[in-house]
Amino acid sequence: MSGRFTGIIFGLVIGFAGCDNSGSSVSTDIEEPMVWTTQGGEEAQVITPGLLISGDGEPAVTIVDTTPLVEFSGEYTWVLQVEDGAAMGVDRVTARPRMPDHGHGTLPAVVEATLQDNQVTLEPLYLYMGGIWEIEVILYGGEDSISSFSVFVYVEG
Repeated sequence: MSGRFTGIIFGLVIGFAGCDNSGSSVSTDIEEPMVWTTQGGEEAQVITPGLLISGDGEPAVTIVDTTPLVEFSGEYTWVLQVEDGAAMGVDRVTARPRMPDHGHGTLPAVVEATLQDNQVTLEPLYLYMGGIWEIEVILYGGEDSISSFSVFVYVEG
């Protein structure tokens, strides 16, 4: 058998291997979504507008916008909505990014913003290397901490 003829037969066999009787392509591969966890077991979230990031029993804090979308290492701006924040006495919000598995943070170590119309703009959140980042968010009323929680995000290097 010539090399060209063998190649044609091989191509036809491989081509038909992925087809059912109707000739349409059938995929049996089921991709599971990637899940990233810290060494402590905390699961990273995909940060998208509309994501509720506060915990149970906390004031509801939602991502209104992230610029750019959190994917690769770099500088980010997050706009957060604090539901009934002013009514609860919240006047400012801080965010402290750190990498729990690496034991370090970033600069600036803490980003702070004043609550206006129940929203804050936190910038710059500088997530400068790939891995899981913990963003600790603290809601303040005056000098007192009203609530705090952490959100974990995965960043490509």
